[in-house]
Amino acid sequence: MSESTIRWLRQSDLEQIVEIEEQTFPHPWDMQDFEICLRKKNAFGVVQILDEKVIGYMIFQCTSKSYNILSIAVDPKHQKCGNGRKMIEYVKNKIRASTEGPKNQIILIVSDQNLVCHKFLKSLDFVATKINKDYFGPDHDAYHFVMDMRDQKKIKVKKKGRTGKVKDVDKME
Repeated sequence: MSESTIRWLRQSDLEQIVEIEEQTFPHPWDMQDFEICLRKKNAFGVVQILDEKVIGYMIFQCTSKSYNILSIAVDPKHQKCGNGRKMIEYVKNKIRASTEGPKNQIILIVSDQNLVCHKFLKSLDFVATKINKDYFGPDHDAYHFVMDMRDQKKIKVKKKGRTGKVKDVDKME
């Protein structure tokens, strides 16, 4: 099997991206959503290609301090093979190579219902830093996940268990 590559998104990729979006999310973006997002001056997209087919994509926005991932997905047939991890590594490498100021964080806002994504992000050392109630509608909250490139370690807080022993747990404010 050949190795996947990541390249800049092209207009001709949007049809395949929308297909992946529809297979991946219960409330998918449509073609117009992607086009509107990508028209913004500081928004960019990359695709992951395998055998000349789009198997994943990531849309991100650059701010003065961070890369905000607005949408990321991998074709369900290619999930759990390291493809999502490869796209996150792509952004981390952009941050390391950046000469345009201190972009030190990668930020994602994720539905409270997308537990697969929560688990994936935690495996990459993202930390859930806050919850926005009803962000996606009534009883549909959003979690803010952050990776700070200055400190690649998970933020830990000490908590006592029933035994009285101190154990580490992920910090959630």
